[in-house]
Amino acid sequence: MAPEGRAKFARATADNVGRQLAIVLDDVVTSAPMIRVRIPSGEATITGAFDARSANDLAIVLRAGALPARLEVLRATAIPPK
Repeated sequence: MAPEGRAKFARATADNVGRQLAIVLDDVVTSAPMIRVRIPSGEATITGAFDARSANDLAIVLRAGALPARLEVLRATAIPPK
């Protein structure tokens, strides 16, 4: 990931800790892992209850994501503190 892409991803993950990040290919959500911490390096680990086929399918989608792609915030909701 280029430095500019890493910086954008770091900001996006920092702003969305505790929310899900959808992984989409061809308008299909393949996975939606929870962002647990800011990801400054552009590299992350996705954990969960995957079987071999679903893990392989996700790996294929993520490798396809190495192509230039846009980051688009579809919805953001702010909840005021109590």
